[in-house]
Amino acid sequence: MPRRTRNGLTLPATLVAVALLAAAGGLLLPAVQKWRAEAARVQCQANLRRLAAACHDYESAHGSFPLTTPTQGWVPHLLPHLGEERLARRFRLDRRWYEAENQAPSTSRLPFLLCPATPAPDRTLTGTHDEVRFTGLAPTDYVCSERLDSAVVDGMGVLPTFNRLGLFPRDGVPLKVAAVGDGLANTLLFLEEAGRPRHYVFGRRQERDLTGHGGAWGATAALQVNGHTADAKEYPGPCAVNCTNWRGVYGFHAGGAGVAFGDGAVRLLREGVDIYVLFALVTANGNEVVAGSDY
Repeated sequence: MPRRTRNGLTLPATLVAVALLAAAGGLLLPAVQKWRAEAARVQCQANLRRLAAACHDYESAHGSFPLTTPTQGWVPHLLPHLGEERLARRFRLDRRWYEAENQAPSTSRLPFLLCPATPAPDRTLTGTHDEVRFTGLAPTDYVCSERLDSAVVDGMGVLPTFNRLGLFPRDGVPLKVAAVGDGLANTLLFLEEAGRPRHYVFGRRQERDLTGHGGAWGATAALQVNGHTADAKEYPGPCAVNCTNWRGVYGFHAGGAGVAFGDGAVRLLREGVDIYVLFALVTANGNEVVAGSDY
């Protein structure tokens, strides 16, 4: 009887095919990772642009930017301008952010407050503030630019008489657009301080998480800029961007962190930027001159 033959790859041919597929996968994976990183950066900047637009809507309605205080942040004020009217009605602006009435709405996750490049988007915050226990609060990767930290006085050569206030001064006086002497295009509005309460230093997660309420959108969510030492263990210092998310400008993008300016423009603030350039961008009335090529 005639023998039946099977058509197929021989063992050497199979090994060659597997090797070719592995090589193709090795070439494809970096491209996919690069595409994902770029998509995350674009979405992050879209989030910042949305927050800046809501801030200007608020300013048009109230005549100034939202006021931040130790017991009240900017996010709850912007909720009606971010399409979150129902959540805004639940949040009591006449109560502190950590009081019982405001803890329930503060557990709501808001995608536009989270950068897609940040690890663990499902993270929450638990702790105690003013002896009040809170748990499961939803985070934000974005903070408002409040002022230069007092540590830069003497520590970084900033004079005590220098106007260190940003667009969200915490002195009880809301800032009007007309009062921004440096110009909205030259003053930071929002910055990334991503990943909290988890603690990151130069892209690596640390063993211990950050303590306190930093990172909850219902809280103050404001940054007093100071810069860090070269090892990111202390402040103030010359390291300006992506050193640590402990009181620092920090994002999970290659080469920089996302920021929004007062005029609504959004860009990536590059790593290695001079700390005094960052200081100049924070202050609203510092009378500094900064070129776009400087950052």
